[in-house]
Amino acid sequence: MDFTTPGAWLRGIHLLATDDIADLSVYGIGVATNGGGTDGIEINLTGSASAGDHILVSRSPGATATILDVYMNASNLFDQIIIQNGNTQFANNGNDAIELFFNDAVVETFGDADVNGTGQAWEYLDSWAWKEDDGTWTNADVNCTDGSFMMWDSGCVYPFVVDQQCTGASTDLVTAFSQDFTAIGPSGYWWYNAEVGTARVNDPLGSGSFNGVLQYTDDLSSYSNLQMRFCSKLDLNSVNTISLRAMIDGTSLTGSQNNQLQLKLQDATEATPWTNQQTVTKDITVTDEWVDLTFAFSDNASMARDDVDNIVIQFNGEGNNDAVVGYIDDIVFSFTDPNATEYTDVTFTVNTERIDVGPNGMYLGGGIMGDAQGYAMSDADEDGTWEVTLTLAEGTTGNYVFLNSPNDGGDWGAKEDLSGQSCADGQFNDRLLAPVTADDYTLQHCFASCETDGSCPAPPSVFYDVTFTVNTSGITVGPNGMYLGGGIMGDAQGYAMSDADDDGTWEVTVNLAEGTTGYYVFLNSPNDGGDWGAKEDLAGQSCGDPNNFNDRLLAPVTADATLQHCFASCETDGSCPAPPAVFYNVTFNVDANAIVVGDRGMYVGDGILGGSDAYAMSDDNGDGIWTVTISLAEGTSGNYAFFKNPGDGGDWGTKENLEGLSCADADNFNNRILDSVTEDTTINYCFATCDASCGTVVRHDVTFNVDTADITVGATGMFLGGGIFGGSNAVAMSDDNSDGVWSVTVSIPDGMSGYYAFYNGANNHYDWGTKEGLGGQSCGDPNNFDDRFLDAVTAPATISYCFATCVESCASLGFEDDEMSQFTYYPNPVNDQLTIRAQSNVKDITVFNMLGQVVLRQSPNTKDCLVDMAVMQSGAYFVQISIGNTVETVRVLKQ
Repeated sequence: MDFTTPGAWLRGIHLLATDDIADLSVYGIGVATNGGGTDGIEINLTGSASAGDHILVSRSPGATATILDVYMNASNLFDQIIIQNGNTQFANNGNDAIELFFNDAVVETFGDADVNGTGQAWEYLDSWAWKEDDGTWTNADVNCTDGSFMMWDSGCVYPFVVDQQCTGASTDLVTAFSQDFTAIGPSGYWWYNAEVGTARVNDPLGSGSFNGVLQYTDDLSSYSNLQMRFCSKLDLNSVNTISLRAMIDGTSLTGSQNNQLQLKLQDATEATPWTNQQTVTKDITVTDEWVDLTFAFSDNASMARDDVDNIVIQFNGEGNNDAVVGYIDDIVFSFTDPNATEYTDVTFTVNTERIDVGPNGMYLGGGIMGDAQGYAMSDADEDGTWEVTLTLAEGTTGNYVFLNSPNDGGDWGAKEDLSGQSCADGQFNDRLLAPVTADDYTLQHCFASCETDGSCPAPPSVFYDVTFTVNTSGITVGPNGMYLGGGIMGDAQGYAMSDADDDGTWEVTVNLAEGTTGYYVFLNSPNDGGDWGAKEDLAGQSCGDPNNFNDRLLAPVTADATLQHCFASCETDGSCPAPPAVFYNVTFNVDANAIVVGDRGMYVGDGILGGSDAYAMSDDNGDGIWTVTISLAEGTSGNYAFFKNPGDGGDWGTKENLEGLSCADADNFNNRILDSVTEDTTINYCFATCDASCGTVVRHDVTFNVDTADITVGATGMFLGGGIFGGSNAVAMSDDNSDGVWSVTVSIPDGMSGYYAFYNGANNHYDWGTKEGLGGQSCGDPNNFDDRFLDAVTAPATISYCFATCVESCASLGFEDDEMSQFTYYPNPVNDQLTIRAQSNVKDITVFNMLGQVVLRQSPNTKDCLVDMAVMQSGAYFVQISIGNTVETVRVLKQ
């Protein structure tokens, strides 16, 4: 190891004892400096070790133990740490070979003692090298730890400490915190920087000696943010205020942005923490200057929280796709006396006289209002004006929109179109709510228009029939037919088209108001209104607007007209370019033996091939190699990728990850490159690698059992899914003997590990609401949606759990043995009051429902306790009792 840490360097050697060693002094380490040959033993080990012990030998110019613990949580992960600060001979740099001695003889060498490692494959300058179980070495990129605060924000996490940020960390509430970034900071927290670039840099306005600050570089996505995650919860009665210095680099800004900094309080263990957060926004009125900002979370909602362990830091807000580079320094937590939050009833009305309201009714949603079905509206008097009243905190501001009959929370195709109008705000053309004032009031609207008095503009008096035709001679039309959609035409299934004479030209006539203009596109067999993977690709062509998703633009309507098109081409006379004279069969083979393939199988798609489920592949002989043959025109070239178990054409999360590999096109989403087709060709790859084959892969049968005694199983049954398995209905389970224990056996590659969960009655690939709730339980990883973790598979195994618990069988969740417990509890079942009597004071009592959600929490600090369960619904609950340093959980039935 040769790490660049805040304010210092940190070097070390990681040793693993493969057997019991009574006397470590028979081993020694030598550093061959700059390729100058062996220097002999420079460190003699001491003490003893047991088989499996991990030993770290380390040196730093600072307080090595402190740096090790903050930077990589070393004391909680290594069995022994040997500090060598007084040994000036031990100072390995990233170009030095390392020799391991046994009884004064070299028994292993990393690198070459006679070669300077600079530029060599084994160089580990400001980086690390890791020895795999098979004896091969993996090297991280040179200089990859430069600018890092801790190992986990470096972009090259040392394999031994992956996901170990909080292993062994204190669970005491956070009551104080400060960080000035000039040197190693406090422990107990880490930076989650998956969506922004971070670096420890010198103050851009400073000079002379180093004055470290945090640099934040937006990755140009709508939701770019940095997260400050703590290993324990924040005590908001001690630290509800965050002060810091911030600066925006004015030269980095693109587009039109509101310069600001937002901080958001979240519980990182929640599956969707952004739906339960408190936000404070501070405007930054100048650039290239440091400004002092204070974020006080002293409102009622914030002060009521005891679950905050994540602070989201976001420059220039949600929905910002423009570039911004910001800086942060001198973070200090403090306390501000709470302020009672004042609330106002705000009534939102929308006049729908110009539209036909769909069967699901009208909704208020988007922005601060949530998803596409944020708040259902009503029209009690059936006058066409729908309304809903919300109680909002004074000062609340943000975006919102009205939606006509959305099918679900993600149905944004039902949203009103305000593009080009004065009331449209931001990237998504939503409305903007002015800060809520003190007195109750009503905001009146017209759907898809900007009137504020409850009226709508007079309907257009002139309409024209516009016929859209599209020639499909260059494609194979899918089973759902052709659609006109997108932009002013609605979602991906805006208008169904027809081909009555089967001549390959599909058409539809739309009655449009005079002056109508906007974007549209044609789609080939979309599965639903959100299936944009079926859209024609006009990128780089004259009729595709690159600023509007490469859609077509409809000129203002002035008369009845017929507009002729060719699918995915710009002809306007109804013809299509002459088809290629020569086609070749290209066979794509992907070896999936090193992964678990879910119920939907393997696909090839993306780029020139279409959506994530463009071409289904098959494995008829069960050898793990999936194949499909596609007829492609001579000269065809472009990008593509393989997909594991995609739920639909837009399920990009199932794509293989080729980042950093030689076969990945870094300029095109790390997709593979198809060279120009000149003959029949077969392409072979191992999934997510550049190798033609995965080689010989040993697989083991792992049986998963889930006991459902405490739940009602849904109509579709139980499923194993999520994580390494895929969607929520990835692997169907069965209960052949009807004993309530559902089972499935899956063949899993040797060494595979990863996350998973059980699902009750999943209806489709994305039905995450049916997942078991493991929040707050030891077997649910709060950093991975509270999923279970499958340890590396090395042999056939059986894994059994009671649904939504960490025990093997629901039957084991009964009464505690009084002689083995510090407490008794009764009655069970319980009607209203549960009594708990303990030998010592009970510190905390937490009641969870079967989904793992907290329904009651109290801190009695007494031996005799009453838990009021009268208002809880009938069913099983878990009651977690904390006494001293002991935590026990019992199952209680509520009648």
